[in-house]
Amino acid sequence: MEITKPKNTEFKTQVDRILDNWKAFSISLIICLALSFILSKIKNPVYFTETKIQLIEKDNGTELPVNSFLFKTSNINIENNVETIKSKRLLRKVADSLNLYTKYFVENETRNVEVWNIPFRIKPLTFNHTKEPITLEIRWTDSNIILSDGADEYNLTSRKNIVEIQGIKIEFARNIDCTYPLSKKTYIAVINSPDKTINELSQKIAVHAVGENSDILSITLKDNNIAKSKAVLNAMVDIFNKDIQDDKRIVLSKTLEFINSRLLYLGDEVTNVDNQKKEYKEDQLLSYLEADAGQYIDKKSRSEDLVFNTQTQIQLSAMLMEAARNNPSESLIPENIGLENIELNGLIAIYNKTLLKKAKTALTAGSSHPLIVAMDKEIETLRREIYVSIESYLKQLKVKLLQLKSNDRIQSEKVKKVPANEKRLREIERKQKTKEDLYLLLLQKKEEASISYAAVSPSVKIIDYAETTPQPIEPNKKIYLLSGFVLGLLLPTAYLKLKDLLETKIKSFTDPVFKHSGIPLLGYIPKLEEISAFNDKNDRSLSSELFRILITNINFLLDDNNQEAGSVILVTSSIAGEGKTFTSKNIAFAYASYDKKVLLIGADLRRPKIEEELGISYNGFGLSNYLNSKSLEADTLIKKDSTNFNNLDIIFPGVIPPNPSQLLSNGKFKDLVQELKKIYDYIIIDCPPTVYINDTFLISDLANLTIYLTRVGYTDTDIVQYSNDLAKDGKIKNMAYLLNYANKVNGVKYDTYYNGYQKTEKKQGFLMCWLSKIQQKKLRGKTWRQ
Repeated sequence: MEITKPKNTEFKTQVDRILDNWKAFSISLIICLALSFILSKIKNPVYFTETKIQLIEKDNGTELPVNSFLFKTSNINIENNVETIKSKRLLRKVADSLNLYTKYFVENETRNVEVWNIPFRIKPLTFNHTKEPITLEIRWTDSNIILSDGADEYNLTSRKNIVEIQGIKIEFARNIDCTYPLSKKTYIAVINSPDKTINELSQKIAVHAVGENSDILSITLKDNNIAKSKAVLNAMVDIFNKDIQDDKRIVLSKTLEFINSRLLYLGDEVTNVDNQKKEYKEDQLLSYLEADAGQYIDKKSRSEDLVFNTQTQIQLSAMLMEAARNNPSESLIPENIGLENIELNGLIAIYNKTLLKKAKTALTAGSSHPLIVAMDKEIETLRREIYVSIESYLKQLKVKLLQLKSNDRIQSEKVKKVPANEKRLREIERKQKTKEDLYLLLLQKKEEASISYAAVSPSVKIIDYAETTPQPIEPNKKIYLLSGFVLGLLLPTAYLKLKDLLETKIKSFTDPVFKHSGIPLLGYIPKLEEISAFNDKNDRSLSSELFRILITNINFLLDDNNQEAGSVILVTSSIAGEGKTFTSKNIAFAYASYDKKVLLIGADLRRPKIEEELGISYNGFGLSNYLNSKSLEADTLIKKDSTNFNNLDIIFPGVIPPNPSQLLSNGKFKDLVQELKKIYDYIIIDCPPTVYINDTFLISDLANLTIYLTRVGYTDTDIVQYSNDLAKDGKIKNMAYLLNYANKVNGVKYDTYYNGYQKTEKKQGFLMCWLSKIQQKKLRGKTWRQ
């Protein structure tokens, strides 16, 4: 049965280890917290700056209605606008406008602090993209300014200087917008390449919609300098708005060019028609014609109106076809010039929008870019569809015109009395009216486009200008200290875990090699500062009480039915140095202190230590002499322990023989033990180690109990597994483990229990101590095997 069962949970075990190593944890916590505090102090603070803008989709009612007629726009695409704001093209414009390629710092006690509003500006005029950032130092003297790159120095005397440093030209100029006077501080300027500057800026900027269906965008920036962050965000909003307005102006400009060209053509056409009318009247001697009113005339008039409208549409379609054919393949096509074909107007609007999108994308992507290639295909497809639509529409109009003219001829036949001159004159006037209407329409559109071009409405409304949080978001001192605290705990914990993984020695009975063995665990012999047990049989030292507890556990494992003969207890171990001789001696002393008749046999014939352990000298005659002789009697072997106990006898190992295994297996030792069991209550046999030595196996069947010693921090787990195999194979019977040199028992140092008990007992007083001693005497009179 298992006597000692560890009660430690895994969590309690880990807590105990932490408490054992409290100094290491304390030092680690102090160092990590100190480093965290220092890092939070030396790291530049990062501030959070935000601006909010609203994307304007429709006219707000204060603008001219021309926009809703000429320039229709699609619904706002939030994702497209977000990508446009974060695009490198727009960020490059921001960097150019604010000269973000140069960063400025002033030296502080713990770090270099970035500054923005300073009395000078350094602007790179050229870049060398292959080089690392250029660091410059700017110092003021009484007469001039010294600019240094570490290798060379440049004296700047004028308000504006252009110098060449490390292969690039830079412009140094006084900042007239700065109200701060020139100071004698030392400034540090770092010049980065455009690509690096834009990439860093892109990583710091975030753009997102404030709601799922909202057209308000939040633009945020995390940076070390508040003034710089505000300037960057405000510049981004201005440039983004200007970028959209420029797109609108491009469309308006192309429309104005088309209208102007058509006005020139129609002006000549109107003049020609006027001259035709004048010449016809002069030739026919006509002045004013009276209309032959009537039913037929009225019908004919309505028919002529339809013909006129159809001819107008044909003229507009023909003009549009001519404009589409004569202009380059990637030119914008005029839209909304008066055609009544909604589908054709829609195709032209989509074509112009796609062409503008391609032009903008081509600024950042090459002609072979997949997106450009896809757009080219889409533009070509749209252009073909427009041609087909115009031709189809013209065919429809011509068919319709033929029908209308046919109807007009029918009406003409009904008005045969109407003079031919009047008919001819009406044709001329109709042609004249068509040209004049087209001319007036284009004049109106030109005026509307000119007004729109001069006053392009903003596409962005600023909801909140750039504002910065008063407190920096980084470094967060609480997070730094918390991280330092966690790291201070993790480092020693990781060290202990690593130490456990690399450790091959046993630590306690909680080790898996003991848990899975199925062998009883007898108890612990703790690690004590002083080991001095049983100076007499009433000794109550910690060591003495410890072995008294141990023999109590031993008695539970001994055969309770064995009443007639004494019990044989073998004490062995795997290797030397695990404490078997020390344990054998003190177990014998513990039984003897209870007035039991005890015999201690030193059966380790190879490296006997029992004489040294007991501190008793003898004449060298012992067990080996007896086993090797045929005439010696057993009584001659037994020596009395006259020093400590009268009821304790000892058989010393004797002279070291050349053949100890043969002596132990010749049968005399077994006969000797059987005879002595009739005399003694307990026979304690100190056996040799089991590794590489066969002696213990030869006599193991004599034992009522075999105590197998293991030592904490000394015995390897593989050796313990070897002892498990011995028990499973039956080479050692009735085996129980005893753990020597244990630092703790159930998580607490053993002497803590005992010292606490001793202090308690001292407080009990004389009467309680006297009653306790009487009870102990009664216990000594009992037989532990009962």
